[in-house]
Amino acid sequence: MKQLYKIILLAVIAVSVAVPTSFLFAQESVDLGVQSTGLLPSNPFYFLKEWGRGFRKLLVPGAVRKAELELLVLNERAAELQKLEEITGGNSEALAKAVSGYQEGLERLLENLKNLKETSENPNVDRLAENLISRGVRHFRLLEDLSAKLSDGDELADTISGVLNKLAEALAVVPGQLDNQEKFQERFQAVVEDWKDSFRELRGAEIADRLEDLLSGEARAAAAFLRENLLLQFSGRLEGSALGGEGLGDLSSVPGDKLRRLRMIDEVREKILNPELRNELNILRQKILKEAEEAQNIGEDEAKLAIEEALKLLAEVEEKVAARPSVKSSIKELVERAKFNLAQAEQFLAEENFGGAFGQATAAKAALKNVWNQLTPESFDAEAASERVQQEYDALRAAIEGANIDEVENPKIFTLLSETERRIVELAKLVERDAAPETISVSLRTVTLLLSTIEQLFHVVTNPKPQAAELSAEPISAPVNEVRDLPAVRQTSVLQPEVVNISINEKGFEPATIKVTAGAKVVWTNKDIRPHWPASALHPTHNLLPGFDALQGLSEGESYSFVFEKAGVWKYHDHLNPGLVGVVEVE
Repeated sequence: MKQLYKIILLAVIAVSVAVPTSFLFAQESVDLGVQSTGLLPSNPFYFLKEWGRGFRKLLVPGAVRKAELELLVLNERAAELQKLEEITGGNSEALAKAVSGYQEGLERLLENLKNLKETSENPNVDRLAENLISRGVRHFRLLEDLSAKLSDGDELADTISGVLNKLAEALAVVPGQLDNQEKFQERFQAVVEDWKDSFRELRGAEIADRLEDLLSGEARAAAAFLRENLLLQFSGRLEGSALGGEGLGDLSSVPGDKLRRLRMIDEVREKILNPELRNELNILRQKILKEAEEAQNIGEDEAKLAIEEALKLLAEVEEKVAARPSVKSSIKELVERAKFNLAQAEQFLAEENFGGAFGQATAAKAALKNVWNQLTPESFDAEAASERVQQEYDALRAAIEGANIDEVENPKIFTLLSETERRIVELAKLVERDAAPETISVSLRTVTLLLSTIEQLFHVVTNPKPQAAELSAEPISAPVNEVRDLPAVRQTSVLQPEVVNISINEKGFEPATIKVTAGAKVVWTNKDIRPHWPASALHPTHNLLPGFDALQGLSEGESYSFVFEKAGVWKYHDHLNPGLVGVVEVE
């Protein structure tokens, strides 16, 4: 019998290697490291390949080795799925079979992982953790890319959604069971940085957000810190692109969970100060929210779940706040804003405005995540983090000097370099005197944001686009409600856009009606002790002019701005007091 097994196994191997791949992966395809996929699930002889895999599993000893083999086979299945999608042009039946095989393999892998008793101190487990993060994150991107190509209502899209949830469970085993937190963060960050994707940090943060939902304790804090760091890097690159005259890009078409992306956009908005970028993000947010509503992705259940998640996080945040002898006023303001958003969400839910309820709940959660990150800084080594950003700064400065960038022609880069150097010195002093963890955390977030901004601006300067549009850049951002004294780096153009200021008081908007030219920026500033919320008609959907929505009440002294690009007569109101109305006529 053993001799017969050997003969069959040799036959399987021979058939597998004798079927070469006839198509090369596209340049932007996810690189899974599989040279040849061999037989595909659509091939009638695919069962031979499956037999071969079964025999290999029988011959492998030990829990760790079995988990390694399951991961290897799972990666082969992912490559088969990728190849099948390329050569069939999206044939649902063939893809469904491949996805089903991947799902079964993933469930076996997850079972093996949960049964492991050792940690990454064992070199074999360390290698397993490394490969699991490297391959698992790439599989995420592959499956999201595939799902984005399917039509709304396709059953396969729902299946892939379930597979992604299981894949997140598998990845969560690394920080939750196998690895120390710092090593997990380093592994994950390295994989994301290797992506050839303009929105890599955002997509990586969405995966980290999934992991955070599944974890608890220190592992959850590590996932939260990773997500926050990736979002800071993404926000910094957005700022750098704006300073270099580039726009936000077509983020709405990027594959991924749209509802989760809304939450990530809300968190990015918390970090951005550039008003043009905030307006772009507001418009993008409204567009994604509208698309989700039209696709019936947001109903009563989704709105209720979003509110429940925000309320749960609010309780956790308030518990942490109560446990501290003192907290900064900025943290208290964020908590109060979150409570306000939640009150609005519950009101929208009662009115059966489920999209509005979901949007307000995600805004509340974004503010609370900001607080959580400031109150949970234990997940990183402050001294190591300080050394890391110093090394990143040195490398970036050397690259800029090596590129012979002229300081006179590109003053923004050198101004930001000087500011970053000052911030790094401040961070080192905070670490040296063992300052409060939340203080060090805020300083580190600011430096991370600055470095990402400079890196992207350096890329824009060294890779100029022809006829790039001029942009009047505002001061670069810092974590909201924290460090706001970053340098104002501006570039001027011959034609400056019109800016019109409107005050809000207890009587309403002054002036209530204005006329502007296309491209004008209108700034609303609240002069009243009560909050006011300027937003486009119609109440309460605010959908007459997408993006024209402060998305929250403005406290006394706070401002909101919007750039009117489209001609027309745009009516608006105070969402908190719909009787207060105004009109912006754009010529």
